[in-house]
Amino acid sequence: MRRSFYHVISTFCLVVILLTLNLTLAQVPENYIPEERGAIVVRGYITSEITQATLSYVESVLKYAQDRGAVAVVLVLNTPGGYLDATLKIVDRIANSTIPVIGYVAPSGARAWSAGTLILLATHIAAMAPGSIIGSAQPVEYDPVTGTTRPVNSSKILNAITKQFEGLAKLRGRNVTAARLFVLKNLNLEASEALKYHVIEVIASNIRELLEKVDGMTVKTAAGTVTLHTANAVIEDCRPSIRERILEVLANPLVSSILFSLGLWIVLFGVISAHYYAAAVGAFFMILGLLGLGFSVNLIALALLLLGSIFLFVEVFVTPGFGVLGITGILMLILGTILLPHLTPEKWFIGGEWFRQLIVTAYALGGSLGSIMGFVLYKAVKVHRATPRSRALIDLRGEVGEALDDIEPGKEGFVLVRGEYWMAKATEPIKKGEKVVVIGKEGPYLIVRKLT
Repeated sequence: MRRSFYHVISTFCLVVILLTLNLTLAQVPENYIPEERGAIVVRGYITSEITQATLSYVESVLKYAQDRGAVAVVLVLNTPGGYLDATLKIVDRIANSTIPVIGYVAPSGARAWSAGTLILLATHIAAMAPGSIIGSAQPVEYDPVTGTTRPVNSSKILNAITKQFEGLAKLRGRNVTAARLFVLKNLNLEASEALKYHVIEVIASNIRELLEKVDGMTVKTAAGTVTLHTANAVIEDCRPSIRERILEVLANPLVSSILFSLGLWIVLFGVISAHYYAAAVGAFFMILGLLGLGFSVNLIALALLLLGSIFLFVEVFVTPGFGVLGITGILMLILGTILLPHLTPEKWFIGGEWFRQLIVTAYALGGSLGSIMGFVLYKAVKVHRATPRSRALIDLRGEVGEALDDIEPGKEGFVLVRGEYWMAKATEPIKKGEKVVVIGKEGPYLIVRKLT
């Protein structure tokens, strides 16, 4: 195998990693908008299953609102529910928010069932669009292998979740009985019923009407009592970053269960059949599947980076050629880098303006590295496909070269033939610097002897 091809691949892998790092940095201030005058309300959306990705997104929304000096955050809810662990962490983030958070089940006909109802109860002001529904909060267990769910009837779990619902309702001055029945009786309430029974404070057909109705209301946040001034506020949407969009796909219960099950079967097949490259792919799928099972995103990112580095090292420096193991390693490094936590000016202890200049530089550098990556990839493919390997080896028979290593019979070493480096095996002892002649091939190795 030619050593130059290894160098091309190594360069390509390094460029891919650097480009990914730059693009990950570049996504951080994705929602940045130049400063504007007047009150600002930041709007976020929870419109799918509540997972680790939702938690990361809500944290980003609250952080963005803090940076923009927003007077309130509106979380638009339209969700069937989701994981309890992620939901409870979202509840904690709302409880510790210094900015009033308004939960808004919308549009008309939307629903915030189960975990969505708990998030609505946690918000400082709860609102619904006409015809929207909340409730059905009895917990269920999810089996990632079969993809099925079943209701939880354990009194220990039910009592704990019921107290969580009741505590939030009491904290916000809402109907504690209704909160209890959401869990124990799977109570469902339409918007007008929820308002009638004091589960919510406002019914609004759209967000502008919502902001007009909550204007002047007073709420208690982590920073103290706050009076809302939202009637003429500018609405800014905070969209998910690239990292959060990838997380949303991978943390989906259906996707995660498929990835985990498929990865398990591939690992078993690879181990039983001694196709260890397949086992590496299966391990990759299994790690991704763990995202949907509630595992820490940071730990999974570190696992991807560690295993990806090992796979890439083995492929480049141990095994001949470049194939499944190397490609899997590159993909693991890319995803692991993207899934790492966001970097912000505060975490770096640098100024916001300097950080934005860094991002501009990162875009420019990322574009340049992207061009280099494309060129290197083109050259690598061109070199790799220029001549079929079997034909190239046949054509080298009778060619004279030079030994670059001491090669003992049955051992391996490098030789220089036609200006290229090749791995070779010798039929007799050959010293470094001696002339050799190619007499055959054995797999990817040239068979050489001394030139007489």
